[in-house]
Amino acid sequence: MTEDEKQAEAHRLLKSAGFSASHMKEDWFNHEQRKFFTRRVVRDMPLVWLRKRLKEAVPKGEYWFFSYYSRASGAWEVIFANFELLDLRPVPKSVEIRGAPRPT
Repeated sequence: MTEDEKQAEAHRLLKSAGFSASHMKEDWFNHEQRKFFTRRVVRDMPLVWLRKRLKEAVPKGEYWFFSYYSRASGAWEVIFANFELLDLRPVPKSVEIRGAPRPT
């Protein structure tokens, strides 16, 4: 699968799960599921990872942010403030790209 095909499939998965793309950065969010994915995460992570994240249930009162932003950077707080979801707790979810496992 080419990179363009992977991106098209990722966007299809997100749209079919009820996500919308932001107009400014092409980040993806769904206020009902209370999840947010940055464009870079959608681009970099494998489709199997995305499918797993889409199936996860967010605990009541939380809003999950999947990004490379560190907790200390505060960038996710700006994004959260733009959504004006003051009754929810923002939960930045760590995203790491891992290489293929080493042969044993």
